[in-house]
Amino acid sequence: MRLHSRLSLGALALYTALCADTSTSDRKTVWSGVYTSKQAARGAVAYMAACSRCHREDLSAYSGLRGAKFIDNWREDNLSSLWTRISKTMPADDPGVLAEREYLDILAYILQANDFPAGEQDLDAGVLSNIRLERKRGAAPVPNFALVQAVGCLGRDTENIWRVTRASEPARTHNPYESSAAELQSAAAELPGKSIFQILDGSSLKVDSHDGRKVTVKGFLIRRPDEDRLNATSIEVVGLCR
Repeated sequence: MRLHSRLSLGALALYTALCADTSTSDRKTVWSGVYTSKQAARGAVAYMAACSRCHREDLSAYSGLRGAKFIDNWREDNLSSLWTRISKTMPADDPGVLAEREYLDILAYILQANDFPAGEQDLDAGVLSNIRLERKRGAAPVPNFALVQAVGCLGRDTENIWRVTRASEPARTHNPYESSAAELQSAAAELPGKSIFQILDGSSLKVDSHDGRKVTVKGFLIRRPDEDRLNATSIEVVGLCR
């Protein structure tokens, strides 16, 4: 059963890219040299022609395509998510108009603009899901207010507050609602974790019949000193808690 709470269109617009599965084999990061300098140079030309009128020549407009804010928007995720956003929704007035090679070149230019090193091979669409975007010092917890997914045991206390306990670490997702069959299968196999998340206004999700079930929860992560919270957008049952 799938249960949803609707958020504002403005909040969801930040997370419309599709999420791709990531294999642990041949896994790289943006610090591995995943594009070439020549590709980034081509991307700079394509960016100036197709993107700079909205995102500015210095990549600073809107949420920004360079710097700390850009990194926080996309870190702990694979490049496929960023690629999907760029290639499927940009330019805003004519999305998808460029050739695949041009979008890849623009992505390479964005990586160069953020000081990720160049390598010996051009960035290719087939490897994007195996390239993780992270800070130079390595992987870190998903940032506050990110749209995430976690798996755990759903229950409520005597004050009718719903929580997901024995939960996995929150992971990035860009799909706030229904999970794919592969995602549900993966969630069902997830081992118990150590995280606990309070579900904000769990009553609105009508989850009363799912007390004690193993669930996968999607929502916006709110980190608090006392207890982390999830502003849930979707709760799907994947099994029984054991």
